[in-house]
Amino acid sequence: MAEKGRFSRWGPYINHIGLILFLVGVLMRSIPGFFLDEYVWVREGETVAIPNTPYYVKNVEYKTEYWTEEEMPTKLDLKGGVIAKNYQTDAILYLNKNADLPGAKPDLVEVKTGPIVVNHPMVHDSLFLYQSGMQEMQLGALNFNLIDLKNGNKEIGQIKVDLYNPAQEQVIADGIKARTLDYFPDFIMGSDGKPATQTNLPKNPMVALEILDDNGKLNEKMVYLQGSILTQKSDPRYGLEIKKPDLLDITGLNVRMDKAVPLIYFGSFIFMVGVAMGFFWQHRRIWVQFQEGTILLAAHTNKNWFGLRREVDGLVEQMKLPVTIEEKSKA
Repeated sequence: MAEKGRFSRWGPYINHIGLILFLVGVLMRSIPGFFLDEYVWVREGETVAIPNTPYYVKNVEYKTEYWTEEEMPTKLDLKGGVIAKNYQTDAILYLNKNADLPGAKPDLVEVKTGPIVVNHPMVHDSLFLYQSGMQEMQLGALNFNLIDLKNGNKEIGQIKVDLYNPAQEQVIADGIKARTLDYFPDFIMGSDGKPATQTNLPKNPMVALEILDDNGKLNEKMVYLQGSILTQKSDPRYGLEIKKPDLLDITGLNVRMDKAVPLIYFGSFIFMVGVAMGFFWQHRRIWVQFQEGTILLAAHTNKNWFGLRREVDGLVEQMKLPVTIEEKSKA
């Protein structure tokens, strides 16, 4: 007996082992800590927690770079438009050392810093932070000048209202302070006739302020809404002069973690090895027996019987013996 390609019979076993490894890797993605796909918005200067991880990320600065006419290979008619060259967030990644202590104040330790560019994420261990979105020139704070209307519009001091975290009280000048009475980031008048907010984003801010003095003799209320100042009194002493607001950029980061990927890739590789072994090679066996001057020849293969027949025909031709070939196949 002679045979070749015996290893091909192991192909189905190997590709099933690879398939099992692949499925185990897929199922591992449902285990907490093995897979993460989150999206976070981070304002310039803000540090936010990345959900389901012990990490925090800070947006130091966001910038969009544009191609200049000198950098263009040919002159393009952009009709007043521009072509973006780069979207980049300069970020800092922190690790919260108190993440395992419920209720504890975050203890942040810097673990990585650098730019996050489209197609070039920030990578730390198995955590990937991708530049995925942006909101440029968004309202960050409202700025006002408090003026004395009955003293020649004399400027008293400045008032800044942070639209993401407005101060409850701030000192404007000696003996005069401003208190934030109410704030609606995205103002809308509710069906009950009361002010409300549609979202927590400062798209249409409404701010109610109260001007006080230390001795309690001064108490004036005023409201900012859609570029207008509404006062409580018909003849107020103080007014607000609207100044240029603070604008900021908000970056969108796609945070991904997939610890099962190496096992999935390894299982896929093993599967393909098994498929190749079983598909491109065949296990072929030939038996030769002599009985009373007669040569009995038999052959068997697990696939590609036509190729095996050609090999037997070649063998018979080389032997130059009168041999009758009978073909039998399983029903």
